[in-house]
Amino acid sequence: MPQLLPPNEADQLRPFAATTLAPDYALLGWFEPVAAVFIRSIECHIRCSLE
Repeated sequence: MPQLLPPNEADQLRPFAATTLAPDYALLGWFEPVAAVFIRSIECHIRCSLE
């Protein structure tokens, strides 16, 4: 089970998230980049566990 980062470290991920997601990535319409990356990682982990 992955561990979550403390909220005070989320700001460090913003630059990474901005370069990881395409500007037109659908989740960016609803979420901040850090949250969108986290949601995308959940999706990937679920997909991998179903394969």
